[in-house]
Amino acid sequence: MLRTHDAGSLNASSVGTKVVLAGWVARRRDHGGVAFIDLRDASGAVQVVINDEKVAGELRAEWCVLITGVVKTRPAGNENKDIPTGEIEVVCDELKVLSESAALPFPVDSGDIGNISEEVRLKYRYLDLRREGPAKNLKLRSKLAADIPDMFDNKVANMPQDISHFVIAIKAEALTVDGNNRMEDFSNRIEDAGGRLPGKNRINPFEVSENTEFEITDSVQAELESWSSKLL
Repeated sequence: MLRTHDAGSLNASSVGTKVVLAGWVARRRDHGGVAFIDLRDASGAVQVVINDEKVAGELRAEWCVLITGVVKTRPAGNENKDIPTGEIEVVCDELKVLSESAALPFPVDSGDIGNISEEVRLKYRYLDLRREGPAKNLKLRSKLAADIPDMFDNKVANMPQDISHFVIAIKAEALTVDGNNRMEDFSNRIEDAGGRLPGKNRINPFEVSENTEFEITDSVQAELESWSSKLL
């Protein structure tokens, strides 16, 4: 791999470490011969100090760069408590441009989309998804997709078959109530996780004995609320 560390993984314990980072230029700030850029990758962002004014002056937003440098503690008073990497910065020794970017149709590093039409956002969806809000949602969706099968498998595997079918159906239904089928792949994975239903066919509720519908749904709801509170 090109990088030795993820940008968002660096913290005070990384001080003194030589790192190679790869990511996108999110922001650039010039301060009389010294430039600061926020380097962003999927894990987060870290401040990079560039002492070569010529090199820094050529950089533009969303350029993809490779940076080699050493992690240092930020000067007192310059910490940023709003981000995990706010106590440190990377002093750049070498910078290589991996890919340049054309002028952006809208700012990626800004949360303000009031002046951006939905048509433009959809046309440049690959840029829209780099913004903090959509990127956070994608990460959450990925975590949901990864955690759902394990959680449901543990709860369903030891149930009698008729009850487990009913529980799987209810849980799948609960995850498709958003109305646009975006969660359908999750319900399919739930079916697979139970280990009882082949393929990815949709299923219907089965009748159960010795348990009322409300007892099952209450149990499922409590489980989903407990699970979602850990993620959100």
